[in-house]
Amino acid sequence: MFCTSVPPTTPTFSVGSNPVQGPVGIIQDTTLTITCSSTGNPTPVSGDYTWTGPGITGSHTGDVLTIENIQTSSSGQYTCRVTTTLTPTGGGSVTSSNQSSVTIYVLGEYNKVWYHN
Repeated sequence: MFCTSVPPTTPTFSVGSNPVQGPVGIIQDTTLTITCSSTGNPTPVSGDYTWTGPGITGSHTGDVLTIENIQTSSSGQYTCRVTTTLTPTGGGSVTSSNQSSVTIYVLGEYNKVWYHN
């Protein structure tokens, strides 16, 4: 049997079922929930994702990032990094990763969550 290991693809983002292709805006004092997705072999699982950004203390692990009661100080660039361990045919193992970023804008009270397609 031949098994091919494939590094994780560049992560993509979504808000709900809507893909995100540009900046995301959200109203202050609400909850932001954004999902990071990638494919590969092995398929990345939730624990393979790590987030960094201005609204995160240290880093956050998981494919879904939720920030409750978001504030203007949380505006900025958020990076999702996916890391998997590849086991090539013939033995050994190699860690492989890929990352992507999305910009979050925390908006005033007259706006709702928006995203650019």
